[in-house]
Amino acid sequence: MNEIVELTIKYPELSSMMTMAASNIAQSLKLEDKRKDLYRKYKSYKEGEEPVQLTRIQLIVSALTIFKKLYDSYGEKEAT
Repeated sequence: MNEIVELTIKYPELSSMMTMAASNIAQSLKLEDKRKDLYRKYKSYKEGEEPVQLTRIQLIVSALTIFKKLYDSYGEKEAT
């Protein structure tokens, strides 16, 4: 996870791309609370809420949490 956060610091445009992908996944998996939380964090990040590095990390962690939910859902399908 540290490497992903470091990449988003080096390449800030990755944050937006990861947010959009995670948002689509959350919507598909019907994770409305996670999607709303992601958008709230994205808005804070885009508005430059201080400290910016912390808001970026919180955003990326939220996106990664949604990606993990997708990964876990595929694991459940394969087990059945």
